[in-house]
Amino acid sequence: MADKKISDLNEVTSPNSSDVLPIVNSGETKKITVANLASSLVSTAVEVPTGDVDDSNTDFVFTKAPILVNVNGVFYRENNGWTIVGLIVTLAFPAGTGGDVYGLV
Repeated sequence: MADKKISDLNEVTSPNSSDVLPIVNSGETKKITVANLASSLVSTAVEVPTGDVDDSNTDFVFTKAPILVNVNGVFYRENNGWTIVGLIVTLAFPAGTGGDVYGLV
């Protein structure tokens, strides 16, 4: 095994949680289990905020600060379509009556 590059190894398509992977951490190659790697990844959820979706309202309240906001099927980043103060997101434009507003939190 010491003579093989990682790119030369066979691929595992369904790893077990106890399988071990190499990882470079602070310049040192270490090991990590699939379970520990998965638990350290950021998880996201979709949240529907409170607020009137109409032709004039631009303020929506979330329970967690969103990473991205989706307005009528288009994702926007903070300061590029919306801003946030506390947990109140202010859109740069109203979603419009019948529109949709979601956040990835």
